[in-house]
Amino acid sequence: DRIVIGVESKRAQELLVNLYKPLNAPVVVTDIKSAELIKHASNSFLATKISFINAVSQVCERTGADIIKVAEGMGFDRRIGRQFLDAGVGYGGSCFPNDVDAFIHISEKNGYDFSLLKEVRKINNQQQTAFVKLIEKKLWILKDKNIGILGLSFKPGTDDMRNAPSADIIGKLQ
Repeated sequence: DRIVIGVESKRAQELLVNLYKPLNAPVVVTDIKSAELIKHASNSFLATKISFINAVSQVCERTGADIIKVAEGMGFDRRIGRQFLDAGVGYGGSCFPNDVDAFIHISEKNGYDFSLLKEVRKINNQQQTAFVKLIEKKLWILKDKNIGILGLSFKPGTDDMRNAPSADIIGKLQ
């Protein structure tokens, strides 16, 4: 969607802008600290959106509302958009968990308690537990049952297992 370049010199800026020119994407040139925060803030915002829809899914579960319709209705609002509004077992991978943690750490190191992101992380972690409880509710007894887990990676279309929610779910089921 965009190229973010954090530089300390005009020479570095010129080299990098020319290097990325063939990608034909908007380029944001800034200082190194701002570039780092752009990455952490962007991924933390997307993680927040995922945790938000997962929290909404918990309310839907308790009220009998249809999370798919709720997400669809929310997604038509252009200010919100449909991307990252699929309820599930939480985010994983190498970027979202690490960037949320890094942003919390940077904030604390600089005297700000980013409690919103701490709650995002907490909701994400609770989602796997909620999923296992849902399985227990449906199956009653898990002992001696064979349960197949499909979609082990942290997102479709990848074989990356780093911080995959499925690993936590498997551990909880065992």
